[in-house]
Amino acid sequence: VHGNIAKAKNINDQMSSAALRVLALAYKDIDTVPKILDSGIIEDNLTFVGLIGMIDPPRQEAKAAVKQCQLAVLNLL
Repeated sequence: VHGNIAKAKNINDQMSSAALRVLALAYKDIDTVPKILDSGIIEDNLTFVGLIGMIDPPRQEAKAAVKQCQLAVLNLL
C-alpha cells in the first residue's frame, strides 16, 4: 500500500462526520478485460486517486419508515 493512509483515513472521518457519504476512487491499467470477472483479481493493485464526499439527504419516505420501526419495537415490548 502506497500513500499516506493515515491522512486519507482522517479526511474520510472528517467528511463522514459532516454527514457526507464518502466514496474512494481508484484505478488500474489493464491491457484486456479478463474473461472471468473476479473482484479479488480486478480490485488488486489499484492506484488510489482520492475521496469524494456526497450529500445524501434522507428520502421523504424515511420518516414514515423510521416511525414504523419504532412502533414495531414498541409492540414487541
